[in-house]
Amino acid sequence: MSSSKQKAKDKFPDELMREWENSGGVNFAVALARATGWLLHVDWWTPSQGAPLEQMKALRVYIGTDGDAIYDHNGKKRIQAYNQYVIQPILHKLKISGGGVATRYYSEEKFWQLPLRIKPSETGIARAEKALSKYPAFLAKMPVRINPRCPLTSLLNLPLASAPSLLR
Repeated sequence: MSSSKQKAKDKFPDELMREWENSGGVNFAVALARATGWLLHVDWWTPSQGAPLEQMKALRVYIGTDGDAIYDHNGKKRIQAYNQYVIQPILHKLKISGGGVATRYYSEEKFWQLPLRIKPSETGIARAEKALSKYPAFLAKMPVRINPRCPLTSLLNLPLASAPSLLR
């Protein structure tokens, strides 16, 4: 099979891709986190470094690995490319200027409590889980998560979402 035919075969249906794109990737990211054990990452627009979460605006949800790889419904990108081709256009579309972008990672339990622009739904997550089950090649490309806990939170015995703020 040619490379372009294989890519088309491994692609999620356009209807689901549009749904996930319009919802900031929320439901797909939760389904992918459940399937892989990787943490949910949220990119937030923040007016200043150290701003409280209530002043931030969620931009996009995805899965990140221990390296610089990011996985969302479009596949894998490196951090720099993701910022340039995904996050920057979202900022432009939302007419946000100034401030900066902060990335935080969360367990699913904490994720449900976040002030996201679009909340996850079990129905949407189930649709994403079903789609993932039909495209095993997508999951096969992801690295296996060896240590299911964030090392920093293990050492400091802190809640998972607290660790990124310690790294500022």
